[in-house]
Order: sequence, then structure tokens, then C-alpha cells
Amino acid sequence: MSLFAILLFAGTMLISLWAAARVKSVYRRYSQVPASSRATGAEVAHAILQRAGIHDVEIVAQEGLLGDHYDPAHKRLVLSVENFQGNSVAAFGVAAHECGHAIQH
Repeated sequence: MSLFAILLFAGTMLISLWAAARVKSVYRRYSQVPASSRATGAEVAHAILQRAGIHDVEIVAQEGLLGDHYDPAHKRLVLSVENFQGNSVAAFGVAAHECGHAIQH
């Protein structure tokens, strides 16, 4: 393996680690900011999907921080318990992001 390949690999790893740390930091900050509505992340996701005309996607909660995802094989939008039940700006953002995947599918 050449020196260039090793440096490229190491640089890519450092950028990836920095990006992951940044996402967690920003998420932590905005998970402390309550949204002005009393809605939960699950309710926001439901409203977004309904407005997009999507009625066959199940919204479920799952343990684990930032394990949120859309499962196209099962038409399931999975939110962490914190985002499913939470009403923070971060919970709304994550729910909307995952709805975007469902809408694209």
C-alpha cells in the first residue's frame, strides 16, 4: 500500500469521525430545545406522511439513540424512543428527515 493511500484512508477516517461527533453534538444541543407545539415526533411524522398522501407506512419506536431509519422493505419508519415520544426541535427534525426517505420511496 502506498503512502498516499494510507494518508487518504487516514484522512477519510478522521473526517468521518469528526462528522459523527458533530452530528451527535448538534443533536444533543437541539434535543434540549422544546418545540412550540405539544406534538411528539411520532405525531409530526404522521402529519407529514398524511400530507404527502402516504397512508401505508407504520411509525414505530425502537430503543437506541440515533438509530432512526426508514425501512422500505417493511414500509416502516423507525424512530428512537426519544424522538418518537419527544417534542424537541431535534425530534421533529429527525422525524421529518426520515419521512423524507419514505416520501422518496
